Amino acid sequence: MKLSTKNVIIGTGIASLSFLGNLSLAQGTAPGQPAQPAQPPAQPEVPDAGSISDGQLDKTVDAYIAVNELQTKIQEKLAGENDQAKIQAEVQNAQAKMVEAVKKAGLEPQEYEKVMSVVTQNDELRQKFINKLNEKQQAERKTR
Repeated sequence: MKLSTKNVIIGTGIASLSFLGNLSLAQGTAPGQPAQPAQPPAQPEVPDAGSISDGQLDKTVDAYIAVNELQTKIQEKLAGENDQAKIQAEVQNAQAKMVEAVKKAGLEPQEYEKVMSVVTQNDELRQKFINKLNEKQQAERKTR
């Protein structure tokens, strides 16, 4: 299945580590108290797409695949969950696993976020990212 140019990145959480902020909206609230919206993180200055090497992009694709799988699992696991303590524990565990996955791919989380930010804002780099993502997913399907 080919992924569309815009939807793959935007539709699955732009910078995948950021989704945890959305899951943790309810953290720190007493039972019966409404969740307070999380403060959006400060947007770092977005570097030029030319500053992203092919090696960084390859590592980012690998990290993205791993993080996206973890994101899907945690969202499924917490669907309909109301126990705030369990949600908090699961979110913290998932966040640690995502950071570990990014590092295993050869990136620091800040570098991953930087590359993903550029990918979402630069059409040419986004297309290159999607092409690499499609290639890796097709290769993975062939090995199954």
